[in-house]
Amino acid sequence: MVEGIGTELDKELIISDRGYPSEEMIDYYETKGLFYLMRVREKFNLNVDKQDSADGYVQIGHNKIRVVKVMLDTGEIEILLTNLTGNFDFKELYYLRWGVELEYDVIKNTLEIENFSGRTETAIRQDFHIHIIASNMLAASLLNLLKNQEFSILRFFYQVQLGKRRKLLTSSATPMTTINTSTK
Repeated sequence: MVEGIGTELDKELIISDRGYPSEEMIDYYETKGLFYLMRVREKFNLNVDKQDSADGYVQIGHNKIRVVKVMLDTGEIEILLTNLTGNFDFKELYYLRWGVELEYDVIKNTLEIENFSGRTETAIRQDFHIHIIASNMLAASLLNLLKNQEFSILRFFYQVQLGKRRKLLTSSATPMTTINTSTK
C-alpha cells in the first residue's frame, strides 16, 4: 500500500529523479517485473518529446512505456515515465520522493557527510557511519517530538537540532561519543 494516496500495489514502486533514467534502466525494470515511476528531462527520448497528450504510450527500445505529463503549481510540466497502468494521481505519487530528497540534503549539506576527518579507508568508513547514525538519531528525535507537540514547535526544534548536529560533527574539539559512568 502506498500510504497517503490509497493505492494498492503488489510490489514495491521505484521512484527515480531526473539523471537516473536510461533505456537500459527501463529494460532492467521491465525484465525484473518491477514497478517504476521516473521523472525525465526534455530530450530524454524523441518519442517522449513527440508525445502530445498528457497521458499516453510510446516505444522506448523494446518496451511500450506510459508517458504522463503533470502540470505543477508553478505552471511547469513534469514528464514522468511509468509502467503503472492504473488510474493514479501521478503528481502525488511522485511527490512521495520528496522525503528522500530532504534526507539527502540533511546528510550531504547539514551533516556534511563528504567532509571526512581522515584520509584512510577506516577513517572515511567511521565518519560515514557516524553521520548516518546521527541522521537516524535526529530523525528518531523529530518523530518522537512530532507525536507529542505541535508542528510549529517541530519546525523550530528541527532547525535547532540541525544546527547542533552540524556543530557536533564539524568540531574537532568535541568528542563524537560520550559515556555516562555516573550511577544514581
